Amino acid sequence: MRMNRLTIGMMAGFLCLAGTVFSQTETNHLPVITLKTRLPNDEETAFPYRVPANYDPKGREVHRVLINCVWQTTVFDRWADEHGAFILHAIFKDPRCWKVKDGFGQVILDGLQKLKKEYRVAADQIFVYGISRGGQLSSFLVSWKPELVTAWISHIPGIMDEPNLRMKDIPGIVTAGEGDDGRYQVGTRFMEQARKLHLTVIWRSYANAGHEVPGEAIEMSKAFFTFHHERTKDILQRGRSRFASNPDAALTKPRFVGDAQEWKYFPVESDEARGILEEHRVELPTEEIARVWTERESVAESME
Repeated sequence: MRMNRLTIGMMAGFLCLAGTVFSQTETNHLPVITLKTRLPNDEETAFPYRVPANYDPKGREVHRVLINCVWQTTVFDRWADEHGAFILHAIFKDPRCWKVKDGFGQVILDGLQKLKKEYRVAADQIFVYGISRGGQLSSFLVSWKPELVTAWISHIPGIMDEPNLRMKDIPGIVTAGEGDDGRYQVGTRFMEQARKLHLTVIWRSYANAGHEVPGEAIEMSKAFFTFHHERTKDILQRGRSRFASNPDAALTKPRFVGDAQEWKYFPVESDEARGILEEHRVELPTEEIARVWTERESVAESME
């Protein structure tokens, strides 16, 4: 019998949101959205969020929100300031938080709505990012609510939801360390199905990495988000909803094609690009993304 997920976890049914308050943390000095829920291990969830440095409370600009799943990080802080993006850290204690339909996803959406009540942010044109368990949550969040997502990234996930046609116009990145065999296999199986559906997903594995995210993958993530932010800024400012179905948001044709065996890229119309086998073919929208996609990993930060 065909499974509807690439990896099956324990099933659970949780009820969720009951109330929300804003507060301030003592440890990282970020404001926090605290949500009262009925999730057994996350009865009170605290989502730290970061306001971009040049945010003008009296301005008219609509701002992007980057949802960083599970593990709080500062790697996007400078990027967020440069592009006027908010960062909402969706932190959960429960290791099953990737089960978005069991309440965790609704808590994130409610947190977004609370943020929108306080700031000029779009809750339906988000970026989603995650590493390890956060990468799992990123995968399931975009497959559950693709109409809210502009672009997404899943690094070294151990579980991924099965891709679907509703994700067709939502560009993503999936990475894995080849030394982390289980997660590498999860990523390759996801990509096999994504290619059959003609989804716009960039695949990158790293030969010398295990359960780690090389710095080169982080730089690729920044270049990827920058491109899709700039590509959709006008739509963001106009407040257009249901991003995936918006004809103005049509993806541009890739300019380069990567070879996932040799980790080289070529112009899309070149003989070299046409000679790449379908299972090794990775479409890349810009040369900057293509360049960082080809870079070999250096020192990687372990997630163990």
